Amino acid sequence: MGLVVVVGLGLFSQSVMAGVNGSKRCMNCHQKETASWQKSVHANKQIKCLSCHKRNMALRKSKEKLCVQCHTTGKIKPGEPIGIPQKEMLTGVGGFGVEKPMPEAMYSVGVTCTDCHMPDGKKHTFKIVMPKQAKEGKTDACISCHTIFQPEIMQQAVDDWQNNTSNLLAKVKKLLKKKEEFKGQELYKKAETNYRFVKKDGSKGAHNPDYAQQLLRISVRMLESLR
Repeated sequence: MGLVVVVGLGLFSQSVMAGVNGSKRCMNCHQKETASWQKSVHANKQIKCLSCHKRNMALRKSKEKLCVQCHTTGKIKPGEPIGIPQKEMLTGVGGFGVEKPMPEAMYSVGVTCTDCHMPDGKKHTFKIVMPKQAKEGKTDACISCHTIFQPEIMQQAVDDWQNNTSNLLAKVKKLLKKKEEFKGQELYKKAETNYRFVKKDGSKGAHNPDYAQQLLRISVRMLESLR
C-alpha cells in the first residue's frame, strides 16, 4: 500500500500540488467552468484550477506538456505497478516486445489531449464526446478537426479501434488465466504487464490503436509459447 501511495504522489509536480489549494477565488467568478469541473475525475482527485492554470488564467505549461506531466507512469517494469500511462501509450513506448517507438499518428503531428478531451475549449469534464453522441451543431472529439468526414464515418473508425482492442484484451486475459502456472516466469510477467498497460490507459486502444493492439498480439504469442 505504501508503494502505491509513493508512486501516486510522485506523479504530481510541485506546481500541480500547489494548485490543490488557492482555487476558490477562481471558482467564485468562473461558475460555468466550475460546474463542469465538478463532474470530472479531476475534481474527485482534488486537481483544481491552479493545478493547471496560473492566477492570470494562462496555462502553467504548454498544451503539449501540461496533461502528460501527471498522465505518465515512467519506466514500466515487468510485474510492477503501473501509474497513469497515457503519455507512454501516445508516444508508443514502455511496453514489452515492440523494439522501436510507435507514436500515435495524430499525437506526432501536434494533436494534444485537450484537442479531443476539450474540443470546445470550455468544458472541464474532459469527457470524450463521440461523434454519435454529439447533438446537432455541437462539437465532438473528432469532427472539430476532421471536418470533411461524416460523423458516422468517424464513429465507425473509433468503434473499430476499440472493438479490436477489446477483443485482444479478452484473449490475453483468457490466456493469462490459462497459463497461471507460469506467472513466476519473466515472459508471463511481460505479457501480463502489457495487458495492464493497455487497460490502465483507459481508452480501449483509441489513444494509439496500432501500438495497443501490437502489444496485445505480442502478449498472445508470449503466453502461447509457455509450455
